[in-house]
Amino acid sequence: MSFTKNKAVDYIREVATTTQAISTSIQARDFKKPDAYSIRYSGFKRGSFNPDAILEYAAKKDFYTIEEDLTKANMSEKLYKWILFSMEAKKTKGRLILLVPKTKEFQFTNLLNWKQIEAEVVGI
Repeated sequence: MSFTKNKAVDYIREVATTTQAISTSIQARDFKKPDAYSIRYSGFKRGSFNPDAILEYAAKKDFYTIEEDLTKANMSEKLYKWILFSMEAKKTKGRLILLVPKTKEFQFTNLLNWKQIEAEVVGI
C-alpha cells in the first residue's frame, strides 16, 4: 500500500482517538484547520506555514506535518518549516511528528539528525 495524504490523515485521526486529545485540528474535510505560524528574521517575514495537524492535550500540543518527498529544490523551505514547528511544539511541551513514506523514513531521520531538529519520524 502506497503513502497518501489520506492514509496519513487517517493515522492522525487514530492517534487523536486513542490518546484522547482534547482538541484536534487537521487540514482535512470535517475538521477545524490549524492556525498558520510565521517565521521572521530581522523583522522581515520569511514565510508562513500551516501544520497538517495539531493535537492538543491538557499540558501539551503535538504538531504533525505530512511529507511525501524531499528534494534539493524544496529542502530549505521544509527545514524552515520543521524548525518553526519544532520550536512551537517545544514551547507547549509537545513534539513535532513527521509522517513520511516508509521507504523514505531513513532519509528524513538522517536529515533531521544532521540539522539537529527535534522531531519524530513515523513511516507509513
